[in-house]
Amino acid sequence: MKGISLTFEEKCVCAEDEFCYFVVNSDNFESHEKDYLRGKILDNQITGFLYVSSVLVGWSVVAAWLDSILIPGTVLYSLLEGKITWQIAAPAIIFLSVNISLKFFYIKYSLGNRISIPLAFISVLPYIGSVILIRDQLKGDMLLQKGVIHFLKDRKKMAQKQILDKLKNIFMFWKK
Repeated sequence: MKGISLTFEEKCVCAEDEFCYFVVNSDNFESHEKDYLRGKILDNQITGFLYVSSVLVGWSVVAAWLDSILIPGTVLYSLLEGKITWQIAAPAIIFLSVNISLKFFYIKYSLGNRISIPLAFISVLPYIGSVILIRDQLKGDMLLQKGVIHFLKDRKKMAQKQILDKLKNIFMFWKK
């Protein structure tokens, strides 16, 4: 079994990295695959991309709620008034512009030189930007793709469990 030998410092970094820790403790990979993935994770710093991608997903969920209020509200008001003016459209346009700008600066600030400016611009796209960001990092590495998919499925299960637990606590509080 040939694997990548890691220094003590690299092992410590891996223990603090959520994705690396998940891979090391996962039953989905053989020992040599874990060594390979640890090396890739520490080399590529994929965890930073995963974190930024997850923030973008959350950001899109919040923005979707605001979009679902601002855009239909603007359209409905315009229909009722029979015209559209800058005063009516301004809130939606300002929100969209600020949202795109803040996303771009967040991505560039968080990932720095590890991401190109064109990819950062593409990554600000609502709803699919986070997928594009991760897909770019996983090109051609099927084992790393498998690791990320298992990691994201695990995080999804954890998030669902936390939400259900909070809802149970809320309902238990109301029953008292």
